[in-house]
Amino acid sequence: MNQNTLNPAHYINAISRQPDYVEARLSLLAENLTQDEIIAERRKAIGRGAISAFENSREQLGEFDLETRLMGLVSHLPDFLGLKTELDEYQARYHGLANSEIPKYERIVFKENKRRMISFNHSLKEVIELGHQKISFNELLNFMTDMHIAINGHATAEQFHNLARQNLYGMRNEVAVEKILLRYSDFESIEMGDEDDDWRGKDIIIDGTPIDVKAGHQNASWLKQKAQVKGYNPDLIVWSHIRAGDYAGKLELPDEACEKIAPALIADIEKAIESHRATTRPA
Repeated sequence: MNQNTLNPAHYINAISRQPDYVEARLSLLAENLTQDEIIAERRKAIGRGAISAFENSREQLGEFDLETRLMGLVSHLPDFLGLKTELDEYQARYHGLANSEIPKYERIVFKENKRRMISFNHSLKEVIELGHQKISFNELLNFMTDMHIAINGHATAEQFHNLARQNLYGMRNEVAVEKILLRYSDFESIEMGDEDDDWRGKDIIIDGTPIDVKAGHQNASWLKQKAQVKGYNPDLIVWSHIRAGDYAGKLELPDEACEKIAPALIADIEKAIESHRATTRPA
């Protein structure tokens, strides 16, 4: 890993050289905008420039280069805080209501925001998978926060840091679960869900059974109760049995922790598979 890998200035400089960014910035000079509008348009310009820089980096350095993956992640950062805030507010506002009780426009906006957040999470997961031996949890979180400051300033840095930590924690959990299952289970098929699967709550598909694996025990328990109330199979929601301290500050779960956690996790997944087969078996 070179000295620029986690240097925000390196990525901002690459973005500022992209024609998409330059064109967007120049167009701002011809418009009579408020300060807030200028900040919002600058975020959009950085996002477009980052997408172009990501595509260039993929061509020059390769798809599996860490800096390429980080630039892909950076392309999602301008919108992250707004998306996360809107999603949380939606959940709080309409918690416990049926879809029919929620305004159609609100549901459409929520679905689009959810898809964009899932895309961010998958980009974050790609960085974890490629960079876990080179960077720690806090190094990646601090890089994301420093990039947010470079894009949006310091005013919302603490809020961003706390919310980004939640997403990083969740995606690190997905990578760890996949490692445990590939190493210690004897399931016939293990498929990590793509973005469309993630939208349907299918983090991982094991022997044909869609499993939604949660990083937190309390969250998993609450979602099981919610699923039961709505008539869904609660057994398909599984706690990973991984606690924050098991990682020892790393992005990858250490081998000894994988071995310790595997029996309980695999037992819960076996129960989920049997439950799923029992409820889908023809009468």
